[in-house]
Amino acid sequence: MVVERTGFRISPWGVFNGTMGMADPKPQFSYLVEQLRKHKLAYIHVVEPMPAEITADKNSDYLRDIWKGVEGSTFISTNGHTRDSAIETVDSKGGLVGFGRLFMPNPDLPFRLLKDIALERGDQATWYMRGNLTSAGYSNWPFAPENGHQQISRI
Repeated sequence: MVVERTGFRISPWGVFNGTMGMADPKPQFSYLVEQLRKHKLAYIHVVEPMPAEITADKNSDYLRDIWKGVEGSTFISTNGHTRDSAIETVDSKGGLVGFGRLFMPNPDLPFRLLKDIALERGDQATWYMRGNLTSAGYSNWPFAPENGHQQISRI
C-alpha cells in the first residue's frame, strides 16, 4: 500500500523586503497550525526567526506545542542553526532540524556536522544572480580536507 502525504512550510517570523511581516504572528499562525493538525501531514516545516532575533517571546515554541502529539508527523525547525543549536534543539524539544543555505558552500555538510568540522559561511552575494552561469558561489566550494573526496565537477 502506497501512502501519499505532503508537508507544510510556514514562516511566521518572515519579513520580505524589510516591510512585509506581522508585529504578532502568533494568533494567525496558531490558528493555522491548529487547523493543519486535522490533516495527515508528513511534517510541518517552520522557519524560525534569525538566531540573533530569538527571544522568550519571539520563537516558534508555541507552534511546536500545538503540533505535539500529531501521530505520524514531525516538526522541522530551520533557519540559522549551527551544529550545536541543532543538537540542543533536537535533544531538548524533539523533531528535526533542517539545513538549507549551508549546503551550498558545504557540499559535504552531513560529514562536516558528524565530524564537527568548521563550516564555510558562503558568499550570498554570488547566489541567485541573474545571468550567472559560472560556478562561482555554487559548485566551487571544496570538500573538507578530512573528507578525502574530490571537488564536485564544475558547470
